[in-house]
This record gives sequence, C-alpha cells and structure tokens, in this order.
Amino acid sequence: MVRYPFGGWKSFFKAIGWAIAFLLIGASFSILFGIGNVLLLERSGVVGLRDGTNLAMLLLVQGVSPLAGFGLATWSIGRRVMGLRARTLDRTSGRAGRRRCLPGLLC
Repeated sequence: MVRYPFGGWKSFFKAIGWAIAFLLIGASFSILFGIGNVLLLERSGVVGLRDGTNLAMLLLVQGVSPLAGFGLATWSIGRRVMGLRARTLDRTSGRAGRRRCLPGLLC
C-alpha cells in the first residue's frame, strides 16, 4: 500500500476549495452553453421546444455542453489560475506514463 504524506490542514482545505470551485464553475459553464445552444437552435428553427421536434439535436446539445463546460473550467482553473503544466502534473509519455496512470486510477 502506498502512503502519501499529509500536507497539513491548510493544503487539505485548499484542495477541497478548488474541487468545489471546479464543480461550480464547470456546472455554470455547462448550463450557460446548454441554454445558449438551445436558444440559438430554437431561434434558427432547427429545434422546436414547444412541439418537441428534433429531440436528437437537443440530446446532442445536452451531451456536448458538459464536455465543453468542464473543459473550459479545467483550462481556466488549472492552466490560467493555478499555472499547472504537463510537467507539473508529472505526465510522461510512453510506457512509464501508463504504468503510473493505472495505479493512480485504481487508488
């Protein structure tokens, strides 16, 4: 079993705060993207919300909006605010990266 050092309560609460901020920002971006896309689609006549036409397009918007929202949240928080880079996150290419990735996903 791998034991990771505890960085103290300040680090713990900082990590919890960033996780909550990421959740709120990602959900906000997702909702904004979803509402904006649906309004654009309805205005252009592709989707009729009142009569329920073209529900496949609405499902596509519903699937893509969270991906775009949380992608933008990841970029804005991780890259712009915290200044994280691939080297900071210890991402390596090749077999070494895959060997380290699997235990990290399972733990």
